[in-house]
Parts: sequence; C-alpha cells; structure tokens
Amino acid sequence: MKIEPSILPSLAWFALIVRAGSFSRAASEMGITRAALSQNLKSLEERLNTKLIYRTTRNMSLTEEGQRLYEVLVSALGQIDDALKD
Repeated sequence: MKIEPSILPSLAWFALIVRAGSFSRAASEMGITRAALSQNLKSLEERLNTKLIYRTTRNMSLTEEGQRLYEVLVSALGQIDDALKD
C-alpha cells in the first residue's frame, strides 16, 4: 500500500486514541470534539478497509489489525520524535 501524506494525521490521531485509552480523553488532549475524533477514525477505517477499534458506550478495544497498526505506529512515531530531537 502506498502511503498518502494526507493519511498521516489520522494515523497519529489513532495512536493518540489508543494511548489515551478513550475517545473522551484523546479528544480533550487534542482540543476537539469526540464526534470529530470518531468521524476521523471512521474515515481512517474506511480508507484502510478494516476495523481498528471495537467500541461500546463504555469500553473500547483494539482489533487484531488495530493492535498491529498501533505497534508499528508507536515504533515509527518514536523514531520520528527521536529524529526531530537531534
């Protein structure tokens, strides 16, 4: 899959949702609404043609695909952060 630059913010937002542990906390950290964050995730899932997060009104958990993507993103974002510090 060729990565389009326009997908990068959505990938970072996905990683933030997982790290924060909830849509509410992630949205609060970003200063956006939960609805905007949820819509962004839905668009990302549609672009990737896969479900990343199982959601209920009280809980969320990663799908297998979501877990794999998150692990890759944590590594990649860490490397980017390190490169920017140098």
